[in-house]
Amino acid sequence: DYETEGLTHPLVLKVADAIKAETRPGKFATSAQAGTAEMFQGIGSALAADGSVDLAVVFLRLGLFLDPDADILAMTLAQLFESVENYDAANQIYEAINKDSPMKSSAQVRMVENLDASGQREEAIRRLKNITVVQPDNADAFNVLGNLYRIDERYIDAVEAYTRVIEIVGGEHPRDWRYYYVRGMSYERADKWPEAEADFLKALELNPGQPQVLNYLGYSWVDKGLNLDRALGMIREAVQRNPGDGYTVDSLGWVYYKLGRLEEAVETLEQAVRLLPNDPEINDHLGDAYWKVGRYLEARFQWTIAIDVDEEGGKVTERATVKLANGLDSTDG
Repeated sequence: DYETEGLTHPLVLKVADAIKAETRPGKFATSAQAGTAEMFQGIGSALAADGSVDLAVVFLRLGLFLDPDADILAMTLAQLFESVENYDAANQIYEAINKDSPMKSSAQVRMVENLDASGQREEAIRRLKNITVVQPDNADAFNVLGNLYRIDERYIDAVEAYTRVIEIVGGEHPRDWRYYYVRGMSYERADKWPEAEADFLKALELNPGQPQVLNYLGYSWVDKGLNLDRALGMIREAVQRNPGDGYTVDSLGWVYYKLGRLEEAVETLEQAVRLLPNDPEINDHLGDAYWKVGRYLEARFQWTIAIDVDEEGGKVTERATVKLANGLDSTDG
């Protein structure tokens, strides 16, 4: 059942290999001391989830003291350090995991992610490429490589990495929707819409009702003036499934705007701004909707906010600056 869902984990694969070889996998905790260490891991994980990071570290360290070979415990401790952005401490733990451990491959990939989080993206990409050469079936490594390429706006490189992931995992499990989704985003950003659309539809085939895919595909259709009624239904469903997501609510408001349903657009975009008050795109959208219904002062106020919170000073600032000076009618709005 685990494999049918498209899930993988090094320790589960180790058990599966033993079963296929017709041998007993053995006990997970081979002694009372190892069992106590596992108990400390459970306590530490629970404390970390509750926000008690310092106390969680104490219990996880106690667990490692009792069972120094408990690599799953070491991974948990390292991930806890990651959560507080102590990437050097996390990588020291990953580095110490035995090279013969089933967890070593995952540890190597997490180390590379931490390099990127520390501002060393090119070095992270270089190391990931080396990992994929040595381990050509490491889907996790290819997936992270694709993510870094996509963040770095190297979309065709990202597509190639995600394609390799899909080849490795098979691409037909319910959880494989995520790979088609990120590859679809990369295709869309690379101006390859037919390929992107096909990936989004495949993602929905594997996971019907997935709100992220419904939102992205629906928004893209609206932006291109395609399948507007179906797009509206998809985004409404996405909002129903994830009503607290400001980006999805913004998409619904923007669909109403594009369809000329301006009062509904204003109401929905106001809700999106309440959910995400400092997102430049959403403030810009609300400004446009206000202008269309004659609320000109409020429109200019929202465009001003959009410029102020646009930390990158990119397309939103460029659009909003023109509208702020001349109104929406002077642009393609």
